[in-house]
Amino acid sequence: MKTTAYSIPSLLVGLAALDHFRAAASRCAPVVCKADLPVVVANVGTAFRAIAPRVGELRELLPKHDLRPALEMPNLAQALLYAGNRVTAVASSGEIARRLGEARRLRDPMLVIAEGLAAMGLLPAERVAKIRAGNGPYDTARDLVDLVGLYREYDTALAGKAPFTEPWFADAEGVGTWLMANITPTGAPKAPASDASAAALLRDQLWAMLLERDVKLRVVAAVLFEGRAEALVPPLQSRAGVASAGKPAAPAAEPVVVEPEQPVVAAPVAPGNSTAPAPMRPKSAAVRETRATARRRR
Repeated sequence: MKTTAYSIPSLLVGLAALDHFRAAASRCAPVVCKADLPVVVANVGTAFRAIAPRVGELRELLPKHDLRPALEMPNLAQALLYAGNRVTAVASSGEIARRLGEARRLRDPMLVIAEGLAAMGLLPAERVAKIRAGNGPYDTARDLVDLVGLYREYDTALAGKAPFTEPWFADAEGVGTWLMANITPTGAPKAPASDASAAALLRDQLWAMLLERDVKLRVVAAVLFEGRAEALVPPLQSRAGVASAGKPAAPAAEPVVVEPEQPVVAAPVAPGNSTAPAPMRPKSAAVRETRATARRRR
């Protein structure tokens, strides 16, 4: 019987991702999560963009391993991010407004450029139109998450055609997911106040699941990429290449130009004079010495 090749599941975000893993997480012993979750999500995304083109090889390369749980890690990371945002205290209206402003700053250029890329046939027009449709704060947040997923899905086709960086995507995903966890969609019943300890427990159980599956991901990375494994499949909490979006790199230091020292020139020896005079110093050095001597005599 021929076995089918592995594939990476379709991306889930927000509450859909959390609900998908909730039952499995409840059976896990928790591990306290102190990780920067947007960084974790960004690193998992980086890893799976490297793995995706070669996922069809894994069944043959690792026939004795069940890799399906490891291949769910992008969705599990999304569930963890959403759960982590629910642990925080109830957000104030001012904090929600501030984050909505940040969400619009990140979303608007991504959406406008996505529409241009769709017009050129580089992105699916119907998906971009669906993101554009709708309004309201929750829709803005969901737009951010959906746009990041779209750009990442088509990153090979868009190479050199879109200006957004991985730090930008990490910020956008973090802000969008935070808002989705802290505001209610229009028309939806308001959720009851959550038990902070229960929310923290669920977050820690999801973190334990992610750590367990990451062990198998390291095996996949080593087999596929050998010496480049860590560079292409970064550790979950690695900050290499993940910085805050919109913060330009520090400018290179100005080069220091060192003036070459002027050579000491010996004065010519007069005919018949066997004693060579002291070497002639450059004018600037002689002037400095004369001034220093005059100051000492005062």
